[in-house]
Amino acid sequence: GKDVRVTAITTDTFGGTTAFESTGQTVANVEDEATGTLAISGTAQEGATISADTSDITDPDGGIASVAYQWQINSGSGWGDIFGATGVDLAVPGDQSYVGKDVRVTAITTDTFGGTTNFTSAAQTVANVEDEATGTLAISGTVQEGNTISADTIGLNDVDGGIASVAYQWQINSGSG
Repeated sequence: GKDVRVTAITTDTFGGTTAFESTGQTVANVEDEATGTLAISGTAQEGATISADTSDITDPDGGIASVAYQWQINSGSGWGDIFGATGVDLAVPGDQSYVGKDVRVTAITTDTFGGTTNFTSAAQTVANVEDEATGTLAISGTVQEGNTISADTIGLNDVDGGIASVAYQWQINSGSG
C-alpha cells in the first residue's frame, strides 16, 4: 500500500497558471499467488524424520509471513490427515505401521498482506528398514544316539512381515574346535 496522487498545472489563454493536486489514495493490493514447489527432504523410511521443504516457494506480495503444515498418509483408501502432524517435520514411526504407504505434506502459505496459497508435495512411499529377527532357536526331541531331533523355530519372530522361510544347517562338534 503506497499512496498515489496527481498534480497538474493549467495555463489559461492569457498565460496565467493554476496548480492542482488531488487527494492521495492508497494502492490496494491484488493477491498474487505464491509460486514454486513444496518438496519433502530426507529419506522416507521407517524410523526416519522427513521435512517439508519450502525453499523453492516465493510470494511477490512481500514474501511469506507464515506456513501451516499438515502431513497426510494414504493407506490405500485415499489421503487422510495424520493426527497431530502439523509441523515442518514428520517423525515416521519405527514400527511397520507406515511401511509401504505413501506420505505427503500440504502447506498453506500466508503472505505479508494476508493472502494464502495452497501447496501439496509429491508423495513418497515409506521404505522398510531391516529389523533383525528375534527369539530363540531350539532343538526339539531327546538328543541321543538313534533319535530324531528337529529344529524348533516357534520362538522366532520377525516384525518385517513374519518369517517367510528358514534355511537349516546342522553342525556337530567333533572335538577339534
